[in-house]
Amino acid sequence: MKRQAMLITAIISAIFVLWPGLLFAKFGSNGKVITSVTNHAYYLAMQPDGKIVVAGISDMGGGSDDFSLARFSNNGNLDTGFGSNGKVTTGVSIGSDIVSALCLQPDGKLVVVGSGYGG
Repeated sequence: MKRQAMLITAIISAIFVLWPGLLFAKFGSNGKVITSVTNHAYYLAMQPDGKIVVAGISDMGGGSDDFSLARFSNNGNLDTGFGSNGKVTTGVSIGSDIVSALCLQPDGKLVVVGSGYGG
């Protein structure tokens, strides 16, 4: 199972800017977070409590990609109360799965949609 590191930097840090163009230094390490949950991050949602959810795909090996989510607290740490230590990886088919959207409902629940290929 090959997982590459993902750099979550300006996208997330931009949510917490003090001045336009500056990273929020209290988020992660000087405004940046590196985690190994996804190969590609495509979508981001900020929950009412300030937690940040990132949706993308993880390379599971053998030509299979799965949906993956990570949730971060507003200081950049993975939220260990979400999934398994802040991360969720879900396969919806036996082949490659592609995340198409991440939405936050008014009740705070997350909706992730996409496609599965290969069965």
